[in-house]
Amino acid sequence: MSCFLLPNSLCGLFESIFAKIWWKKGLGREKFIGVSKDTCVDQKIEEGLGFRNMSQFNIALLAKQGWRLLVNPNSFVAQVLKAKYFPENDFLNSRLGNRSSYA
Repeated sequence: MSCFLLPNSLCGLFESIFAKIWWKKGLGREKFIGVSKDTCVDQKIEEGLGFRNMSQFNIALLAKQGWRLLVNPNSFVAQVLKAKYFPENDFLNSRLGNRSSYA
């Protein structure tokens, strides 16, 4: 998730898997009932369960990678990405080119 922009449908699938695990009735377990999805994704400080919205979490992880490129421009990964994808500009002023990849 920290390297690729995942489709919203895949993020929704992750969230549904997490919900099934949370609400699953197993051997010797009671089924958890009475909490809406909105309550689940609310922060704990707001009396929610603190589940992550996976599409927003994906964007946050990608932003973290961008921040690393800005803070450590001399790192190996930053130098490789600069040489391949934005040799004339810096990361913030780069544009999507013809040789783009999912990374």
